[in-house]
Amino acid sequence: MPSAVVRLLVLLVAVPVLSQWAGAASTDRFPLRTDGARLVDARGNDFRIVGDAAWTLIVALSVEEADAYLSARKAAGFNTVLVELIEPQFAGPANHYGDLPFPAGKEFTSPSPEYFAHATAVLDLALQHGFLVLLSPAYLGYQCGKNGWCQQMLRTPDPVLEDYGRYVGRLLARYPNLVWVHGGDVDPAPYNAMGKVEAVYRGIDAEAPGGLHTAHCSRNFSAIDCYDRPWLNVNTTYSDCEQTYARVARDQGRVTGMPSIYIEGRYEEEKSTPLCVRSQMWSSYLGGSAGHVFGNKRIWRFEDDWRDAMDTEGARAMTVAAKLLDRVAAVKAGPAAVAPATQNAWSTAWARLLEPGYPLELAWAAATSRSQDVPAAQAPGARLTYVAHLSNFNYRTSGETLCWVDPRSGAIVPAVPSDGALQSPDGQDWLFVAEKAAGICAGRTL
Repeated sequence: MPSAVVRLLVLLVAVPVLSQWAGAASTDRFPLRTDGARLVDARGNDFRIVGDAAWTLIVALSVEEADAYLSARKAAGFNTVLVELIEPQFAGPANHYGDLPFPAGKEFTSPSPEYFAHATAVLDLALQHGFLVLLSPAYLGYQCGKNGWCQQMLRTPDPVLEDYGRYVGRLLARYPNLVWVHGGDVDPAPYNAMGKVEAVYRGIDAEAPGGLHTAHCSRNFSAIDCYDRPWLNVNTTYSDCEQTYARVARDQGRVTGMPSIYIEGRYEEEKSTPLCVRSQMWSSYLGGSAGHVFGNKRIWRFEDDWRDAMDTEGARAMTVAAKLLDRVAAVKAGPAAVAPATQNAWSTAWARLLEPGYPLELAWAAATSRSQDVPAAQAPGARLTYVAHLSNFNYRTSGETLCWVDPRSGAIVPAVPSDGALQSPDGQDWLFVAEKAAGICAGRTL
C-alpha cells in the first residue's frame, strides 16, 4: 500500500478520536460570539486573544512538530494562532509531507484528501490544546502578488471558488474554535478581487452558517476600511510601531458594534525593536482591542531554527501580558475607583535629556505638545498605564496600592509618590498599576 494512502488512513482514524477528546476539554470556552464590542466565550466571559502569527503552521510542520509548537505556546500563555489553510509560497504549496492542496495547475478544484486530512489533524491539535484559530481559507497576498492566491483566484470562476468554500465549510463545520479571516494583507477593491473573496465566503457560510468572520486589509487600514460588508462581524486593526496607539483608539471610537482584534503590527526580527513589539502589544490591550496577535519572522515562516525563536524577548513579553491580564480578569468586582495618572509633560521631557542621544529640540517639542496621552485602561480592581520611556506623573493616591511592572520580565517594583509626584524606575518602558482589588502589587514578580 503506498505510504501516502497509509498516512491518510491513519489520519482519518485519528481525527474523530482527537476531536472527541479535544471537544470535551474545550467546549466550556467555544464557540465564541460577539456582544457589541466584546468577544465573549460560551460562558459569557470576555475572551482576550493572546495570539501568535503562525501563518504557515499547516504547511510547514509535521503533526508531531505542530503538537510541540502548540504545547510550548500554550505553556507560555498563548491562546490563539493565526494560520493559513493553504499557502502558495512560504513552505508551500505542498505541506510537510509533500501533499499539494490541489492538483498542479488546477487551483481550488479537486481538493486533496491527504492534504486536508493533515490540515484537520493540526486543527484537532489546536482544539485539543484549547486554542482559538484565526483561519485564512484563501490568503490574497500583499498587492495581490505571488505571496498569496490573488492571481489564481482572479483566474478562477466564482462558482468554482464557491464550491471550494463549500468543501472547506463542510470539512471544518465541526470546529467550534474558528474565526474565518478573509482577504489577506490587501485591499481587494483596486484589484477587483472582492467578488472572489465573497465567493469563498458564500460557500463557507452555506455549510457552516453563523460563524465569526473578519478580514485582513493592508497596513494601517482596518478590516472595516476595506471589507465593510454585511458578513463582517469582527473588525481587525493592522498597524505598525509608530501608529498603533492612534489606530487602535480610532477603531475604538468608530467601530462600536463589533469587537476589534489587533491582527498585525511589526513582527519581531522584521523592521522592529523590542520596544516596538511591546508598545504595539500594550497599546492594543489597553486601548480596548479584544486581543493582540504577536509575530516573529522565524515562527510565522517556521524556518529551520524556529524552535530557537520560541523563547525570545517578544514572546516573554506576551507571557507577562497574559499573566498580568489574567490577574486583573480574575477580580470579579466592578472597576476600581482609582484616580487617573496624569503625565507631567515638562518634567518628563527634561528627565529624558539624561538618555543618550535624546536631543534638546525633541525634549522641547514633547514638553510643549498639547497631547500627552499614554495607553491606559480601567479594569476590574485596577488601573493599568503603559509608558514607553522615562516618565513623570502627577498622582495623588486615595487608598490604592501602587507599583510598577516590568513588561519584559514581570518583576514588580513598589511605586511611592512624593508629594503627588511619581517617576518610572528608569528609562525603559514600564506598566504603572494603581489597584484596590487585583492583588498585583503584593509580590515581587507576576
